[in-house]
Amino acid sequence: FAATGVPRASALSAELASLLPAPPHEAPTSADAGLLERLQASATRLVRIRRDGPADDSSREAIAARAATAAGRGALAAARQTLMTLPAAERGAFAAWIAKVEARDTALAAARSYAAAAAAALAQPTP
Repeated sequence: FAATGVPRASALSAELASLLPAPPHEAPTSADAGLLERLQASATRLVRIRRDGPADDSSREAIAARAATAAGRGALAAARQTLMTLPAAERGAFAAWIAKVEARDTALAAARSYAAAAAAALAQPTP
């Protein structure tokens, strides 16, 4: 990350969201549809109901959705752990994102260690 800097949690969250499959689109309403059908079609485009929080489903989509929810809260470590529960064959689509989160964690830990060492060195009396 020397050239670009450590990515923010919000950027990684948005990146994870872009990896998720898009929700299915509704069929466009025909010109001869009645008022009630057009209102219903408009309402379904405005409101999407999606379970937020733990779900009992262990499908790839459910696990990815739980990871995206955690990432949206800024809990990248929890999102990574959730994605790690996927079988290796299904984890491939998220491998680059997982590697980026791990590299971010390593970079932040190194920065904290460097800052702690510098603060300790400054606290030492000068000879």
